[in-house]
Amino acid sequence: MAKGGSRLKVSGVRGALASLVMVCALGLLLPSLSGAADDCELSANKPASKGKKVKPPVTLTAEPTTEIVNFGTKRGTKSFYVALRASRPLPGILKPDQLEIAVPLPPRRVSDTLESATLDFPRFSKPRFINGRREVQFRVCVDASDAEAGTYTVSVQVVG
Repeated sequence: MAKGGSRLKVSGVRGALASLVMVCALGLLLPSLSGAADDCELSANKPASKGKKVKPPVTLTAEPTTEIVNFGTKRGTKSFYVALRASRPLPGILKPDQLEIAVPLPPRRVSDTLESATLDFPRFSKPRFINGRREVQFRVCVDASDAEAGTYTVSVQVVG
């Protein structure tokens, strides 16, 4: 019997040097990216390098605010890019390794009728500053190899 489909929905960002809220849902298909997981070398919750505080704080906003990744019946690792637009250009004192990508809990299946389940923590590429330091970009990699059908949610916070 084939497994049911799975998808990952990404939505919303809040905070000063940002909180990205990702909602994983197991429907819409993103193209498979060759070698996509290869550059996701950062584990969730890896402490950021120390640096000077950015004053005044910079607010980051996700673009687009919602994204859905469909794993379909062929599970594996899928990835997608996240772009966070800064409220002003990021100052030169801020380096990409000073951003921490925190994930308090692993992706969890949410349903009134299905048994609780979790996925492994997502992995990430190193953040990079683009467009004249007006955006932060990184790739999120989610391994759904052992996922059961359903809707999964996860909260990702980007702080620095």
